[in-house]
Amino acid sequence: MRLLHSQTLSLYEPPYSEIPPYAILSHTWGEDEITYQDVRGGTTRLERGYSKLQKFAHRASEDGLDYIWVDTCCIDKSSSAELSEAINSMYIWYKRAKCCYVYLEDVPFDKRHLPAAFQRSRWFTRGWTLQELIAPSTVIFYASNWHPIGSKTDPTLQDLILQTTGIDLEILSGGDIRNVSIAKRMSWAAKRETTRPEDKAYSLLGLFDVNMPLLYGEGEKRAFIRLQKEIMEDSDDHSLFAWKSMEKNYGMSCQGLLATSPTPFIDGGNTISCPDWNATTPYSMTNKGLHIELSLRPHDIIKDIFLATLDCKLGQQSSIRLAIYLKCLSAAGNQFCRVKPYALEEFDCKSRNPGIPRIIYVRQRVLHPEGQHTGGSRKIRILDMLGIFRLIDVSPQGCWNDSTRTLNLRDVDGEGTVLYQNPNMTLRFAIVVTFTRAGFCLCKILNGPRMSANEQSDWFSSFEDKSGQLNIGATRYGQKYRIKASINKEKGKGMEGFVLDVTTHILMDITS
Repeated sequence: MRLLHSQTLSLYEPPYSEIPPYAILSHTWGEDEITYQDVRGGTTRLERGYSKLQKFAHRASEDGLDYIWVDTCCIDKSSSAELSEAINSMYIWYKRAKCCYVYLEDVPFDKRHLPAAFQRSRWFTRGWTLQELIAPSTVIFYASNWHPIGSKTDPTLQDLILQTTGIDLEILSGGDIRNVSIAKRMSWAAKRETTRPEDKAYSLLGLFDVNMPLLYGEGEKRAFIRLQKEIMEDSDDHSLFAWKSMEKNYGMSCQGLLATSPTPFIDGGNTISCPDWNATTPYSMTNKGLHIELSLRPHDIIKDIFLATLDCKLGQQSSIRLAIYLKCLSAAGNQFCRVKPYALEEFDCKSRNPGIPRIIYVRQRVLHPEGQHTGGSRKIRILDMLGIFRLIDVSPQGCWNDSTRTLNLRDVDGEGTVLYQNPNMTLRFAIVVTFTRAGFCLCKILNGPRMSANEQSDWFSSFEDKSGQLNIGATRYGQKYRIKASINKEKGKGMEGFVLDVTTHILMDITS
């Protein structure tokens, strides 16, 4: 660890066992920050960032601290080995600091508007500042003129920080972060940004007490998956799998159990880990996917779809567990992938049987090499004379033929969705298409792509003389429509597949 003397700004590299008390700076980078090369070359006074360094050093010296650490100039970033060591050690360096000074250069000291300006500060949006807030026991915030605002243990500031970050008051007061579920810790990072995409993962190493080599250029997805693999090496917290995809994908495209960024954990702030102490099978990543034991309950209708119960829950409800959808990929019944990644179900283990525990592989990537059999396929031709409504999205997109308006679903896709919207984008509805174990086509109308049970129609199918219908819109807005749809087998010589007939009926429209 390399330090600066708070009075002379000269570099000092103490032996590891003799590191003196030091202050540490947390800030957002601006133009002309002082670098390690600037300090060594004595050109610091020529840089605009010198003023920030000088005032920080002066403040630390006044507080009786002879040494300081600043990320801009105490790391030789031209050395990849030193940079990797520093990033893997940074959480500990912040934790061991006598005091962390947080400089908010975009927050003027104005008592009247201070709370709002404090919460709007760019500092709360950056990835690296999350660990800089949590790790040190003493954190003092300073306004742009270096006037003290308060510490993270001040009750007034704690409330503002909680509202802004979602971080528990217990953690802000020095509680053990290891008692917080993985999903909850991830949720604190979900909205934060970093300049380099890989740093979204690297900035979280300390929060999960893991170390790994830095591979700039690997991209955000690979870096974040590596991070989660490292977390699994020392944790069996199922909340790692309790995320919801934010991507615009309404079908059953195959996913893995690991997220590709912190963003899908955005709603994980209330997730609590509740490990099953009777479970004996450890899980690990293999070349066939994640090898894990989960309780699987077959879907009531859809073939090869299961609800997998996780050992985590929302809030303090003792019998409610979170569950995700898995699709069986193999005839042997041991290869799975995650589907409907936007869904995270609440499952009551007291009133419903969670299913049989099974040891399975969940693939992180599902590849279907050319020529390999991936099951059958079925065509759904769509007849949609819908007036003002237009088709705006189809999932999976690769299965849609726009010229024939046909959805060609493979067994591996599991589910297809067509999404419609009116011109002013105030109303939208979706129709989900899937198949039963007996091969019948099954449909449902949703008021929007992802709605609750009371905003969707009943299932209707190709083996019943029954259509589905759903009213959408609201009388108070002057728009109300009835959506009707039916699914039938194609008729005629040489015809195969199904026909989905969708119509709309105006109940009220005073806006068009």
